[in-house]
Amino acid sequence: MPRQYHLPKFFPVHLLLVDRFPSEDYFAANYHGPVGITGGGRGPSCAGEIGVAAFNAGYAGPKRLWEFPLDDHGTVMERLPRIWEQIIAFFAG
Repeated sequence: MPRQYHLPKFFPVHLLLVDRFPSEDYFAANYHGPVGITGGGRGPSCAGEIGVAAFNAGYAGPKRLWEFPLDDHGTVMERLPRIWEQIIAFFAG
C-alpha cells in the first residue's frame, strides 16, 4: 500500500504508486538464507517500523535486526566499524 503520510493529503499517491513490493512475502516463501535488516528511526522514506514489521513477518531462517533510532536513511550507512563487523560476520555465517 502506498504511504500517503509522506505527502500532503491532496496528493493522489494511490494513483501513482500502483506497484507493491511486499518483501516479507517474497523472502518468507522463496528464500531460506540469512536476512539482515537495518533501520533508522528518523527515515522519511522508509520508517523504522517498516523494517521491524518485515523482520517479524514470520521468516523462519536466520535473521538479525539492527535498529538505529537516531539515524535516517542516509546516516544509517555511516555506522561505526564494529557494527559493520557484526553485519559482515552474520552473513559470513
